[in-house]
Amino acid sequence: MVNVITFNLHVNYGQTGVAAWQKRKVIIGEFLFNSEWDICLTQEGTEVMHNDLMDYLDEICKVAEPRAIDDESCMIYYQKKCLSLIDEGTFWLSDTTDKKESRINEYVLPRICTWAIFESKSQPQSFAVFNTHLEHEDKEVRNKQLNILLKEITKLIPNNIPVIVGGNFNMKLNTQLKNKMNENGYISIYHGDSHSLTTFHNYTGEIFGDAIDHLFYRVSLVDLKAHQICHNVSKEAAMSDHYPVKATFVINK
Repeated sequence: MVNVITFNLHVNYGQTGVAAWQKRKVIIGEFLFNSEWDICLTQEGTEVMHNDLMDYLDEICKVAEPRAIDDESCMIYYQKKCLSLIDEGTFWLSDTTDKKESRINEYVLPRICTWAIFESKSQPQSFAVFNTHLEHEDKEVRNKQLNILLKEITKLIPNNIPVIVGGNFNMKLNTQLKNKMNENGYISIYHGDSHSLTTFHNYTGEIFGDAIDHLFYRVSLVDLKAHQICHNVSKEAAMSDHYPVKATFVINK
């Protein structure tokens, strides 16, 4: 089994009050320290933020490349006692995926996906993990980024390798996203849920709404055992403007 968390940290721009990083880093660090996970995918974390969190993390390794110099990354933390890193990389969600800081057009931020291939130390199983953060305002750009993401995964990973794709998609699990992922062989951890719960609350503690943070897995090669949106309704103890999302997967290969 593989326990995975995806968590948009909310980048530190010097916010004050409940969003102040000096306060939140302690809450996030303790959450990660006390949670059971093998892989943690984060979005919006800068090098300074990740260095702060490493004070709470023992026996942890990380894979990341910032989307631009001194900018945020799509970090992959992993437990080195459980997993061996086989390969890793980062590509840009643009027409030139290998060009650093490239973007769909000049009006949007550069967006990336960081990926890694792991092998379990307890049994000879390898699998791939992709962590991304899509455009938040321009729907057309976001859809193009999703297509590029799926195309790059297909290029990088053979069909017989289990894959987990996670991150902040800035999209609800509507028909378009669901169908696009299904067409490419992926299913959402939310697919069997009877009602929708939000993953973005903007420090309000709201829990009702639609998720925009997702974990998808390759059908037939990965099974979902459990999942949870980690709601924290206390505004005074908010970790981020997003809730962490946890899932436990069984790798079938």
